[in-house]
Amino acid sequence: MGTIVGLCTLYDYFLSQDQSSISVTVKMCSARSSSRAIFRIVDSKSNPNWVAESFSSFIIHGFFSVDSFFFIGGLLVATVALRSMDKSKGKLNVPLMYLHRIIRIVPILAIAILVYIKLTPIVSGGPYFKGGFHGTAAYEKGWFWTLLFVQNYATSNICLDHTWYWAVDMQLYIISPLLLIALYKWGKKAAAGIAVLVLLLSSCLFATMIVNKYSLLFK
Repeated sequence: MGTIVGLCTLYDYFLSQDQSSISVTVKMCSARSSSRAIFRIVDSKSNPNWVAESFSSFIIHGFFSVDSFFFIGGLLVATVALRSMDKSKGKLNVPLMYLHRIIRIVPILAIAILVYIKLTPIVSGGPYFKGGFHGTAAYEKGWFWTLLFVQNYATSNICLDHTWYWAVDMQLYIISPLLLIALYKWGKKAAAGIAVLVLLLSSCLFATMIVNKYSLLFK
C-alpha cells in the first residue's frame, strides 16, 4: 500500500501537468491530491451552511474513525484476556493488566506533555498556531489530570486536546475486567446483559443531548 501511494504521488507531482487528466484511481492514492482535496487552504467559515449541519460532525470530528479505534482496542483486549483466562482456568491478573497499560502509555504521554509545554511555544508559530495551542498556563494547570486520564471530567484546562481519547480508552480499560470475568463465567447471558447496558447508556446520552439541546458541533 505504501508503494502504491508513493508511486501515485510521484506521478501526480512530477509527471502530470494537468490535474484534470489524472485518473480517479491515481488521485485517490496520491498523497498530494488527497491532501489538497481534504485540507483546503480556506477557513471553515467559507462554507458556513455545511459546517452548521449536524451531519458534518461525522466528518469534522471523525466519529467513525474514533469508534473504529475503540472497537479494535476492545476486541484485542477481550481476545487476549479471554485466551489468558482459558489457560489459567478462569484467573485474570488484573493488577498486571493495569501495570502493563501504564508502562506502555504514561511515559509517552509524559514526554508529549513536556514537549508541548516547553518546546512548542519556541519552535512553532504562524496564523493557525493559536487554534491548537492554549498557552502554557492551561497546560500547567491540566497536565496532572491528563496523566491521571481523567481530564475529560476533572478540568476545563485540557492539556493536549486529542488525549481525550486516551482518557476514555483508559477508563474503559479499567472497567473491562468486570465485563471480561462476567463473559468468561456466564457467556451469552453476560453478553446479552452488556448489550442491554450499552443500549441503556446510549439512550441516556441521547436523551441528555436532546433535552439540554447540546450541539454536535464544537463551540
